[in-house]
Amino acid sequence: MGLLWERRQQAPGAFLVLAVHDELVIECDADKARDVATWLKAGMIEAMADALAPIPVEVEVKIAQTWGGD
Repeated sequence: MGLLWERRQQAPGAFLVLAVHDELVIECDADKARDVATWLKAGMIEAMADALAPIPVEVEVKIAQTWGGD
């Protein structure tokens, strides 16, 4: 989350609204969702790469209207 905060200018209008265990919920305008998803995924992978090495970091990003997925 710290790395995402440092890079927040790369995803203007994106806001972290919830962190639950290894899941982050980001809110943004629908037309920016794909760009925000790319920013989120890159940040999560980079942030955990050293901690998990040599195990590769895998991140799944889901774009939805609600946290429940609808």
